[in-house]
Amino acid sequence: MTKQITYTRTVIGFYNVCTAGSETIIATLSPQQMTALLGYTPTGSLGCAEVNGL
Repeated sequence: MTKQITYTRTVIGFYNVCTAGSETIIATLSPQQMTALLGYTPTGSLGCAEVNGL
């Protein structure tokens, strides 16, 4: 199942991940975990993506 997510980078470099359209945080991920989830290293402080398996 594909889901749309949004993410915001925290001041300590981790990422708060939310389901698109919601402000409820579903996970806080390290930079390494975020790279593994997306398949690339996000460079911005916020963004959106489609991911499989959530």
